[in-house]
Amino acid sequence: ISGTVEGVGKLGKNYLKQRTSPIPNGAAGSYLSVSNSWEDAVTQFDWHKADPEKLENLLSQIRDSDRVSDFVKSKETKELLDFFGMTDAESDKMTNLGVLFVGQQTQRGRLSNAPVIQCIKYDEYGEKVNKWLWDDYRMNPKEMIDSIWETVPEWKESYEVPDGMRRKNVPAYDESVIREILCNALVHRPYTTRGDIFINIHPDRVEVVNPGQLPLGVTPENILHKTLKRNEHLANLCFVLHMM
Repeated sequence: ISGTVEGVGKLGKNYLKQRTSPIPNGAAGSYLSVSNSWEDAVTQFDWHKADPEKLENLLSQIRDSDRVSDFVKSKETKELLDFFGMTDAESDKMTNLGVLFVGQQTQRGRLSNAPVIQCIKYDEYGEKVNKWLWDDYRMNPKEMIDSIWETVPEWKESYEVPDGMRRKNVPAYDESVIREILCNALVHRPYTTRGDIFINIHPDRVEVVNPGQLPLGVTPENILHKTLKRNEHLANLCFVLHMM
């Protein structure tokens, strides 16, 4: 599944144009079902053995969020993890979602299809001129997005535009737009499918490409109007954390 940001960098204006197409996987015209939720699968890892810093930071961010009720904020740690689908309600085991956000690096690396992101810059001839890779499973989704924004120098480019008798610098890329596009790529990724997320930076556009197919019921024709959350708990957590 791919999406394109076109017009990014032109006079500071950002235009998002959806260009979505299913990637073949088996029978032609088939789409993946979301009935078997990857995020809810229970792992062998106990939440007490999660990364303590990531766990503390996440709990703090949830309790500081204006998108969470006081009632939810008052819950104890395990209750809060259960509420957001990060632990199994019947045990102390983390779900895949829990490991993704608060697990240790080795735990995250043992998840099936934990996210790997490649960012590639192309010149005007379509040749690769630079590449950045996030593939060591050290970071949770929020940390990955922060790192991508801070690491790739192209995001900090700007243009001079007339402003009356003066000229002013306008950012080539809107930070909030780029961050939300990256978050959407992580949230809507089918984690039952192998493959990296690609961020392709061209002189006139940015493409973000996910592996896998569209969810069952979503087609290229109705994607702008059809609402279907592939990873509902992941989407909810990202919303609470102001990532989207």
